[in-house]
Amino acid sequence: MQENHSQLSTVKSQLIYEDSEIIVLNKKPLQLVQTDKAGSSSLDSLVKDYLKEKGEKSFCGIVHRLDRPVSGLVLFAKNAEALVELNRQMQSRILEKCYWAVVQKCPSPQEALLTDFLVKN
Repeated sequence: MQENHSQLSTVKSQLIYEDSEIIVLNKKPLQLVQTDKAGSSSLDSLVKDYLKEKGEKSFCGIVHRLDRPVSGLVLFAKNAEALVELNRQMQSRILEKCYWAVVQKCPSPQEALLTDFLVKN
């Protein structure tokens, strides 16, 4: 039971917003959004436990993911209808994602467009 209490306090400490349809958490670096094959603890399992503890249906729809090394806000749907609508909004770009990076010194020029290809190393 101690582990469950710890998980619930983790969700509460990372909770940014919640209503009847969605929940938004601040993901910490190295934290998984979705459970991996090894069964490591993840935000989606924490949200399910949190909702169950509150007496709500433990549905947790993952709207988007963030890579393990990064931190940021993660949006979850609390029911299937909300998940369908949020996925529609993501696909039609009504719901936008914004990425910020922390840099060591001020870049020069102050503003530019960087075009690059990502390659798995």
